[in-house]
Amino acid sequence: MLIISNHLRGKISFPKETIVRVNMAWIKDRKELKETLNNISYPILLDLPKGRSKPPKPTLTMVDAMWAIDKFPKISYFAISNAENIDEISLICKQIKRVEIILKIETLLGVVNLDELIDIAHPVAVLLDKDDLYISVDRNNSDFNGLVDKLRKVCKNFNITLLELQGVVFSG
Repeated sequence: MLIISNHLRGKISFPKETIVRVNMAWIKDRKELKETLNNISYPILLDLPKGRSKPPKPTLTMVDAMWAIDKFPKISYFAISNAENIDEISLICKQIKRVEIILKIETLLGVVNLDELIDIAHPVAVLLDKDDLYISVDRNNSDFNGLVDKLRKVCKNFNITLLELQGVVFSG
């Protein structure tokens, strides 16, 4: 699974099986979301950054995400950011019908609850946000490395793809 940011479109060629991630935190309103989604020819991973504490603060909501999923068949995946609360994930999954779920793990609690989150969400993949996870354990290297190892083992046991950042692309 190769997932790229929608900001890279037109700058680099990618294989046809590439998935374009649209992070709704960077989209100001439905009009901009519609324009962005209309300009993507690849399958789309729509990422609603709920619980985001760093800028930019999202202005779009779950209602907007559901609207987009209903209107744009190219949206094949929906990422649930800050996946940690079992009841909340259950509620979100009941609303999402047509697309595959990806759990985005960013916190200690997300790793601790991962088995139950997988049982509820039946995700196609788990996306690990290492930077946020590292911050959530107060930058403790030992705790961080232990959590990453646990996450890898849980995903392997459930036979679920673990998506980890593989480098960075800068462009101008």
